Amino acid sequence: MSADTPTRGPTERTLLALGEASGGVAHDFNNALTAILLRATLIKSTSSDPRAVRHAEAIVEAARGAGEVVERLRTLLRPDTRADFVQVDLEAVARQAAELAGPRARRQDVRLRVHASPVAPVAGRPAELLQLAANLLNNAVDATPAGGAVTLTVRGDGPTARLEVADEGPGLPPEVAARLFEPFVSTKGGAGTGLGLVLCRRIAERHGGTLHLDPRDPNGLVVWTALPLADAAVPAPRRPTSLELAAVTQTTRVLLVDDDLATREALVILLGAAGLEVTPVDSVARALAHLSEARVDVLVTDLSLGAGGRGVDLVRAARAADPMLPVVVVSGELGADDPRAAPAGADMVLRKPVEPGTLVARLRELAQRRRDVEATLAVP
Repeated sequence: MSADTPTRGPTERTLLALGEASGGVAHDFNNALTAILLRATLIKSTSSDPRAVRHAEAIVEAARGAGEVVERLRTLLRPDTRADFVQVDLEAVARQAAELAGPRARRQDVRLRVHASPVAPVAGRPAELLQLAANLLNNAVDATPAGGAVTLTVRGDGPTARLEVADEGPGLPPEVAARLFEPFVSTKGGAGTGLGLVLCRRIAERHGGTLHLDPRDPNGLVVWTALPLADAAVPAPRRPTSLELAAVTQTTRVLLVDDDLATREALVILLGAAGLEVTPVDSVARALAHLSEARVDVLVTDLSLGAGGRGVDLVRAARAADPMLPVVVVSGELGADDPRAAPAGADMVLRKPVEPGTLVARLRELAQRRRDVEATLAVP
């Protein structure tokens, strides 16, 4: 018996309409989460008190969890487009998802088994497919009693690659299974948001697949999707060169543009501690004035700057003045692969709450890339 994906109903359409109108709320919420995450990271990295470190770690995990809820809603709202699809190794995605779900499984005494065969690449966004696989694994772990097992399988299936997750839980009556694709419907009581399977289904649909629930006899559930293989027109993902990943000894000058004071202050402290030279400003006008007066290796800006202007306008003006200037958009509104960021011409989009280590690594890579280009142009 199979319970296939139902069509989108009025409840979900209402959810999407509400979400479209709530972009500003998501931006403000993620600004607050970024400040919390950065400050807690700072306490964790500088405190010698073990109790303070434990408290900071708990705050970091809570902020990340809240950020994931916002990202689920944002993923539901992301426009359907395949312009930024690349070839994705689904076997590698499955193994990474198992690593992410591993701590949860160990805490609940559930074994994770991965049967992932090499398959041809599928076309998609790696981050979204990882989110799909990890969400399905977490759901399966939560449904499986202690001592049980969850199995993640990836295999070729004709012109598609099939990803499935099987649990050893109590299973679901057909009437419950049919409602699991409705927003805010959860079998976890108050422990879940009821958005996990809605999100997974939307990701699967955007990648040309569907999501299926197959109850097993006598117990358990299999959730699976079959995704189309990438054709020759789909590009391979770009990988950083060894030069970009090499240690950078030169000073990296960062212009940070954000209208949120708490975020600016926390980023200045953390980026400074990592050896970067940061100039913080709160508006497009101040940013352009600084760019006209001083050398900047990387521009980091939010898209929404309140009364200080629009980040998109800043990026375009900065690029017009210096086409080689690397630009990173750190946004509380857009995901890392949101096509709405493309008009800004950014080299990279990171979503808030931003991970400090990720941000530092990306800034160094981009600064080094610019130096490499400039060095090449200087050769007669």
